[in-house]
Amino acid sequence: MYRRLISSKSHKRGISSIMAVMALSIVVLASVGVFSIQLNAAAQGANQDDVKVIDASITKSYGYTFFMATLKSDIDMPLYLDLKVLGEDGVNTFSFSNVLLPPNGEVTVTQDGWYGDHFDIGKSYVIQIGDERALADTVPCKGTQLTSGKIILLAISGFTGDPTVNATAINEGVEDTANKLGIGVSYIRSMSEWNALLSNPEQGVMVVNPYGNIVPAPSWGVDDPQGYLNSLNQIIEQNGWTWIQVGGDPFSTVSNGTSSSNLGDSGLEWVLNSSNVNIHKGGTEYLDQNVLTNDAGTSMSYMLSVSNITQPSSRMWFDWTIVMPPSETPTTKYTFYENPSDVSQTGVRSLTLGSGYYVHWGSPCYSGSHNANDLLSDYYNGAYALMSAIYTNTR
Repeated sequence: MYRRLISSKSHKRGISSIMAVMALSIVVLASVGVFSIQLNAAAQGANQDDVKVIDASITKSYGYTFFMATLKSDIDMPLYLDLKVLGEDGVNTFSFSNVLLPPNGEVTVTQDGWYGDHFDIGKSYVIQIGDERALADTVPCKGTQLTSGKIILLAISGFTGDPTVNATAINEGVEDTANKLGIGVSYIRSMSEWNALLSNPEQGVMVVNPYGNIVPAPSWGVDDPQGYLNSLNQIIEQNGWTWIQVGGDPFSTVSNGTSSSNLGDSGLEWVLNSSNVNIHKGGTEYLDQNVLTNDAGTSMSYMLSVSNITQPSSRMWFDWTIVMPPSETPTTKYTFYENPSDVSQTGVRSLTLGSGYYVHWGSPCYSGSHNANDLLSDYYNGAYALMSAIYTNTR
């Protein structure tokens, strides 16, 4: 089913019979599968009945995205078309130049790749054919994705953080994995941006702290660390945030990059609003996987496979394990690596905080005499920490 071209008032005459430049816009009527095109400029001899759009679609499978459009010509001359698809924030994602629509023929254009972070299922995106003068409408994105939540990476200029972790590598592991899964990523690159987000929190975001022991804080947070971390607890609880902690003794130091306050275990207690939680530092015995392999028919192993990363060893040695009585608040949602002899001690655990979560990835050590198969680089620590957080949010 289709609608025919509607001619504009201004046709350009004297154009070569071999080639014409067309400016078009596609209007997608998703409910009935109908596409209509407005013709702003046409080849000599072309009219409103000469070109039809037969089909178009955007389909997403996690992070992999496929675009297709088919056009048909009813005239005895070739036409050359430009086409582009605009993803999130107007980013030009799929582009086609000088596509030949043969005389009295059809052409199908396709393009695919790891562009899933540019599209969210259920949302509609602009498709344009022609230059900036072209009118345009939208096409819906369909398919499968794990989550539509956005990931925010702390990458503050000039902020060093804990030297025992590689913040850049952690962020790269998170971003690469998010791109493969089709999840949007944005960066906080200055303390003023961080303070602005805290003052006006977005809903349902995942925030990655790659700085280990140290958490970035505006100057007022360094002066009043308890007030700052208590407010962070409220933001997580009330706005559905997921705080992803990768390595280190979390919240033991707050810093604005030039001055800091050292808090010890009090920092984590203030964020979790609990005095029953502490961090075991400097390594512990090998910890076993728990729910990585099975949960109500969907396994963590499957979620790792769709991100195209390999499942870690069933046993790993964590440098920073989280310790808490299992009967105490905050409530544990999932335990990913636990001490077989003491289940209060885990390498990876997610805790429920109001409508949000705290996800602790204890950052397996990657030096020393431990079995190399049980160790991860910080790049993969970031990737696996993100997968633990996604699993927590979607299961």
